[in-house]
Amino acid sequence: MKEATKRNILKRYSAIVTAFILSVVVIPPSAFATHPSIEGETIWINEIMFNPDGSDSGREWIEIYNYGTSDINISGWKLWEGGSNHTIRLINGSWVIRGFSYAIIANNATKFLQDHPDYKGTLFESKFSLSNNKNETIILKNSSLGEVDSAIYDHSILEGYSYEKYPDNPWMQSKEEGGTPGEVNSYFLEWIDVSKEVWNGETWSDNVQVDNGSTVTFRITVYNKCPCYLETKYLLWFSGKIVDYLPCNLNYIEGSVHDIILNGSPVNESLKQEMINGEVYNDTAKVIEWNRIPEPINYLRSLSFKFNAIANCTLCEEGVNKAVAIAFFAPQNLSWRIYVSDNDTAFVACKPTIKVKKLVKNETGGFAKETIAKIGEKVTFLIKVKNEINASLNITVRDTLPEGLIFVNASPSPSDVSGNVIYWNLSGVDHNEERFILLNVTVNETGIFRNEVEAWNESLNVSDRDHAYVIAGLIIEVKKEVWNESEEAWSYMVRAKVGSDVMFRIIVRNKGTALPYVVVRDLLPPFMSFSSACPEPDFINGREIMWHIKDFDANETRTFLLCARVEQVGEGSNVAEALAFERLIGRDKAIVKAVPRPALDIEKEVSIDNVTWSKFAWIDVGDIVYFRINVSNNLPANISNVKVIDKLPSFLKYNYDANIEPTGANDTYIEWWFNKLEAGEYKIITFSATAIGKGYGENIVHASACGRFFGKDRAYVLVQHRPEIMVDKKAWNGTAWVDELYVKEYALNGTAVKFRITVENTGGVTLKNIEVQDIMSCGLEWTPGTFSPQPDELTMYSITWRIDSLKPGETIHIYFDGRVHCDSLNKVYAYAESDIGSANDVDHLYISKYPIVLAYEPKSHDFGKVEQNKVVKTTFQIWNNGTGLLVYNLTENCTWLSVYPTEGNSTGEKDNITITVDTHGLAEGNYTCNIFINSNGGKGVFTVRLRVIGIPELSISPLSQDFGYVPKGESVSTTFKVWNSRTGTLEYTISPECDWVTVSPASGESTGEKDTIHVTVYTSGLSPGIHSCDIRIQSNGGNKTFTISLNVFEPQPPIIELIKPVKGRIYVRNKPLLIPIFFTTIIKGPITVHAVVSDPNPGGKIERVEFYVDDELKEEDIAPPYAWVWSGWVFGSHTLKVKAIDNYGIENETELKVLIFSFGFGAPTTGTVYGKVTEAGHLFKKPIAGVTVTAEPKYGEGKRETTTTGSIPLINKGKYKLHLEEGTYEISFEHPDYKTYTEEIEIIPGEEIKLNVSLEPK
Repeated sequence: MKEATKRNILKRYSAIVTAFILSVVVIPPSAFATHPSIEGETIWINEIMFNPDGSDSGREWIEIYNYGTSDINISGWKLWEGGSNHTIRLINGSWVIRGFSYAIIANNATKFLQDHPDYKGTLFESKFSLSNNKNETIILKNSSLGEVDSAIYDHSILEGYSYEKYPDNPWMQSKEEGGTPGEVNSYFLEWIDVSKEVWNGETWSDNVQVDNGSTVTFRITVYNKCPCYLETKYLLWFSGKIVDYLPCNLNYIEGSVHDIILNGSPVNESLKQEMINGEVYNDTAKVIEWNRIPEPINYLRSLSFKFNAIANCTLCEEGVNKAVAIAFFAPQNLSWRIYVSDNDTAFVACKPTIKVKKLVKNETGGFAKETIAKIGEKVTFLIKVKNEINASLNITVRDTLPEGLIFVNASPSPSDVSGNVIYWNLSGVDHNEERFILLNVTVNETGIFRNEVEAWNESLNVSDRDHAYVIAGLIIEVKKEVWNESEEAWSYMVRAKVGSDVMFRIIVRNKGTALPYVVVRDLLPPFMSFSSACPEPDFINGREIMWHIKDFDANETRTFLLCARVEQVGEGSNVAEALAFERLIGRDKAIVKAVPRPALDIEKEVSIDNVTWSKFAWIDVGDIVYFRINVSNNLPANISNVKVIDKLPSFLKYNYDANIEPTGANDTYIEWWFNKLEAGEYKIITFSATAIGKGYGENIVHASACGRFFGKDRAYVLVQHRPEIMVDKKAWNGTAWVDELYVKEYALNGTAVKFRITVENTGGVTLKNIEVQDIMSCGLEWTPGTFSPQPDELTMYSITWRIDSLKPGETIHIYFDGRVHCDSLNKVYAYAESDIGSANDVDHLYISKYPIVLAYEPKSHDFGKVEQNKVVKTTFQIWNNGTGLLVYNLTENCTWLSVYPTEGNSTGEKDNITITVDTHGLAEGNYTCNIFINSNGGKGVFTVRLRVIGIPELSISPLSQDFGYVPKGESVSTTFKVWNSRTGTLEYTISPECDWVTVSPASGESTGEKDTIHVTVYTSGLSPGIHSCDIRIQSNGGNKTFTISLNVFEPQPPIIELIKPVKGRIYVRNKPLLIPIFFTTIIKGPITVHAVVSDPNPGGKIERVEFYVDDELKEEDIAPPYAWVWSGWVFGSHTLKVKAIDNYGIENETELKVLIFSFGFGAPTTGTVYGKVTEAGHLFKKPIAGVTVTAEPKYGEGKRETTTTGSIPLINKGKYKLHLEEGTYEISFEHPDYKTYTEEIEIIPGEEIKLNVSLEPK
């Protein structure tokens, strides 16, 4: 392959190589093994750039390489050159150089990164200087100044090329200009070569054309091309992986590796099987990984193997198949390793053929792959036939209608219709021509019907097929609701606090025809987790819950209750769906808005076993039910006088066993008082109650404190007799009725046997519509005329009795005779209905001629420590240690364990039994479960033990920070908290995804304490505009993201206009006398310095304005008008300066030279606003007396003043005057007969403002 291509491949797979490095061990020739660690300071000088192209100043560098497995810390090491030991300083990365990793020592790190901007590895700096005119010695020394490695470079190599090391110390000029800093040396890229070939039917090639569905065979060959001029011929070892990337038109045949040739000889069968066992195939990504590969490859030899794939031209018609090998060169003793990689490709294209496509018109009027139709409705199909072969063809089309669809007509007309099969003969279809067929049918049955079409040409033996679906008669209505506690009603939306449980109700109604099987599926939103459900789900996978409905009758309705816990703040939909025939036919949703927990939070849960907690419990009369109350203070301050009240429903009786002694209690009322709950403190109260009667109700708990904080929660309990039935099948052995019958010999016509079936109502409600069915297995037959009572149905292999009803405790017996011819297993089933649900049971009767012995190993398994929310598995074996047929079944006595399979048989072979333990919902502690084995060869118990330990959970707050507008070049910072909100120790690392953000610390641990993380944002390198960055927090308790955002802008200085004094004017006692005609401003007496200041930056505002005289600060003003009275004893020439600073810290200033003569008196302290108030709408102004004029300070500066307009005609009627301190005011004019008028003005000491106002009459 080309060198540049090889280098790109090596870069791409460097991360994969590093991951495999840590587990490599010694592999003898032609065997699978791993390689031992290498001790010592395994660092050598690997590459020297002493004469870069152009100027050498600051651009020289030395590459070092750790050729061993151990990490090496080079802190304190020296680089000896030119007679001096040069200090090595860390710039990027770590002092620790990982095994088989590179690092660069540059004499100027900044210039090195400018020359190599893509370099991301470890970088050091040392002030050395290498000669271009003579050979020099370089020595790498450890912290004790012991020599680790040395090198002498040849100064005569070409300018711009590096000096590269090769094994056993030969050095030579690099093949690539500029060298290979931080990467494998350039000559090594020629030492490995990968060849990918495909069999085209005659020879191995790099391309092939295939038929759809045909088998394609590939060959991968990896060559060791180590150059022969080296004294030692190095072996090529695999670092654990050969990867093959299949194109979209191929599917790998798993386990198809064959013809493995290593170093010229086939490998043995065990090595081949090892390679097959080590393969991993990702069908979605179409990637094959072989992780156990025969090795090593000897000098100038190769490894080759073949594998097969199936062509799938329906997905795409062509693609490139690429193989990648990741390996390393090393001597036999593995004293060093150099990692390399190479790849090659083969091209696979599908042969031209004919194509057929089948579509059906859907309810929107368009054509798709499926549609929904009613019984009796007409459905239209579209068939497209295309000829892709470069010749005119005659094409036959055959459409096969399924039962349930009836042919009506078609266009063009068919050439033949035979029942449900329709034919068309399309003649003269040209190259790339497409023909269309419209087919009309009617629907006459309920179901999902697959309609297939096939097209072919016999002479060329090419064909294609396709299908479309009709979903007929399926109408299921799904209604999803959520319980709203505040309204005490079912609703489509609810607000719920984090940590609380939410109850959902799913109502499913079949409004179509009867269906044999329906799946109800519920998908919780991401911020919620499953707690419990009634009835019990048939399948739970994270947030997905499923129930299976069998025999769903027309107009039948089923209801499902589901409880889920709110884990974090969010808003989303809880979706419920109904599926039949693997199709979605009904959907609804309820919305949950999750909000933070309130200040005083209370949570109520219920349990039937004191282990698993939820919001709902279903128990029987006499059962004990357990309650748990969690009261927490979520404020950052203490809460005093907290009162908790729990009210039980009337059918429950308190057992007086609370873990915290109540301050008052009776059978249905319990009360607790707490003097104080500190910030973050919580109390957990547990107690139990006994069901003394039937009923359904809620157990409500209230919490209150200080008359300001309130909380309420509830749990639900249903006390009801369960429907239960028991069936028992026995045979008479001459002395007793037994579950296992042993026969000495089987008579020629069968041995006579007497049977008894017992059916009992073991529940607390009346059963009805009871059906008992006895399945007579092969080898058993019933005897006519011996039944008592008579069966309702009788076949050769089954007997069925139907019983109208059975009261609680009522029992019936069924007797009959039969004959047995061989070892048999006889099963009997019972099924019953009731007003509150159904019940069923099954029993077994074993009949055998020979002794049967149950055997199983091991007898128990201890999982040790298992984290919460984990699933672990183990297995044991069951077999028949005697003769005959062992028939067994397994049951367990716990809810957190499952067994598969639960029944089986053995004539001596060993059956594997898988035990799955799920710790979701289990509290910390020790757990034991017995699995009972019942069989016709004895009984046994397999015991499972484990200790459940807590798991940490990552929490952060807040989740984001928006800095708003930030000037370019400024840095801003913030903090967020990280902590463990559950148990155990949380270990976390923090990494920003942008180079302009830093965090400190970048890692830590928490057992509950909150760690403060400091975030700093640098905007110097950011362009103006909106930027955001995700900071990833990864931990053993989950992952989260803290997001920052900001809007960067180019900062502009504040705009300052000096209003007074103005350059060139004369001012006497704060009044200007002349227009600006002088070069110097002349001031006599005190003067009010006044500036108008504005901020042009987005989001900017003026923080303050400073007034200076000869660079001495005299006054600060923080609100407009920005003014300062310059008074006191002042004479001569001075420089007046006004400086403005905005909220971003951006400054601007203006200066003015003045000549001032002030004697220190007469400085104004107020300004004046005056004028006249008249009535609007008159040609001649009519003054208004008695108007109240009020000046209200707007920004807190100044003093409120008020006056009234005068009333003396021709003198002061309608006139007013106010003397105000400096500041901004709202001047209002109020009169009972006129509309109020308001205007904003700025008052500057010594200045007068005339404000005439006209008021409109009311």
